[in-house]
Amino acid sequence: MGYTRCPDGHRGVVCLCGSTRFKRHFEIVQKYLTLQGKIVLSVGMFGHSGDLLPEQCREGNPTKDMLDALHLKKINFAEEVYVIDPDGYIGSSTTREIEHAIRTRKRVSYLSMDPEMLANVNGENLAWVPGYRRTDGKFVYGHWKEEH
Repeated sequence: MGYTRCPDGHRGVVCLCGSTRFKRHFEIVQKYLTLQGKIVLSVGMFGHSGDLLPEQCREGNPTKDMLDALHLKKINFAEEVYVIDPDGYIGSSTTREIEHAIRTRKRVSYLSMDPEMLANVNGENLAWVPGYRRTDGKFVYGHWKEEH
């Protein structure tokens, strides 16, 4: 990954973008980018992984709007955006973030196009557990779980 080392020793600032349902992917990618000497900015909450109520994850909700605006500010701080897109999945919020990154002339990289990082993610033995509705009517979001 030919990064130029900055004068103070770090290798740049990268902001992670992607659906918050891929929490484990965010954790793995953040770990590997940090070990490459990067300063990593990420989401503050994993709404689709249970940090928020389902209605707080909907378009137009004040909490979602505030978190989306905050994430755009993180992109402004970054030199690069790294998109967490397992199997090429990119939702509407992530699409807006990518468009913002391009408009502000940030380099954009994708997990789905990074064979080295994909090997790291796939080596973590993750399996997708689909979402479901419990008998009490509450929805449990789909999530990645470690296979043993």
